[in-house]
Amino acid sequence: MWTRRELKDRAKVTFKKTYWKHVLVSIVLAMVLGTAGGVSSGVSSSISNVGNVIGHSAGGVSIDTDDLEDFKDGITNGYNDYSFDWNEKENSDSDGEKDIDFSLDPENGEITIDGKTYTIDKPTRAAAIGAVAGAVAAVVIAMMFIGLILSIFGIALDIFVYNPIEYGCQKFFKKSIDENQNLGVMFNGFKDGYKNIVKVMFFRDLFVFLWSLLFIIPGIVKGYAYRLVPYILSENPTMSKDEALKESNRLMMGNKWKAFVLDLSFIGWNILCLLTWGVLEIFYVGPYRNATYAAFYEAVKAEKNADELPTV
Repeated sequence: MWTRRELKDRAKVTFKKTYWKHVLVSIVLAMVLGTAGGVSSGVSSSISNVGNVIGHSAGGVSIDTDDLEDFKDGITNGYNDYSFDWNEKENSDSDGEKDIDFSLDPENGEITIDGKTYTIDKPTRAAAIGAVAGAVAAVVIAMMFIGLILSIFGIALDIFVYNPIEYGCQKFFKKSIDENQNLGVMFNGFKDGYKNIVKVMFFRDLFVFLWSLLFIIPGIVKGYAYRLVPYILSENPTMSKDEALKESNRLMMGNKWKAFVLDLSFIGWNILCLLTWGVLEIFYVGPYRNATYAAFYEAVKAEKNADELPTV
């Protein structure tokens, strides 16, 4: 029967033997596992930037004095919630531009430009408001489309690139328990039966996601049930998805709570990582944790196999 202390002591011995390799592989693994969040953040940032562009456009479009009539009859009353002065810097490269005093009176449908007041009739105002509403709708649809494309790209990257790298990193940690490993092991997922690795890791993520739709707890439970899939594949990359998922579930049967408690045992270290702005995570806790999880797999596998040996 193994204990957490035994796992951690074994992990310390393992990663200290090849310290810098464990640090580098842990950094790569952290980047890979954090990709989903990064993609979501990127989508949000893109949408925010589009909003900023719209906002600046509403407050600073360059207007030529020869086109004021078209401006008045077109988009002007789209800004019907505002009354402000609009000054535009003089453009020395364009003869028709100058500083403009601009204000609106939405209630009366009036626009004042350089002291001259124009009245926009109600049909024109309605058309202008409709045009602005249409433009806003088009922008919203465009942002949704861009977000969808970025999400699809992120998912594809996760399936075809990051999952095989995760496989390679976990293979490195597992095999490092017994002997020194080359850093190239990180990329073995692209040659150890790439298609099968992509397939198995994809279904692992899919099943965890589908269980998560039933509320958070079932997803967490399945996440623990399939935690050992990369280690199992590292020993047999051609194993089918059903076999790999079934084997991980078998090994974790009765060990999910132990794995959860093992995770909790790193809480103190995680707090220290926050206090050191992540420096401790990079240079100690990350390698330590990853080596411990690899030792956990070896201990669970040995224990399960010993328990299931036929008695004579």
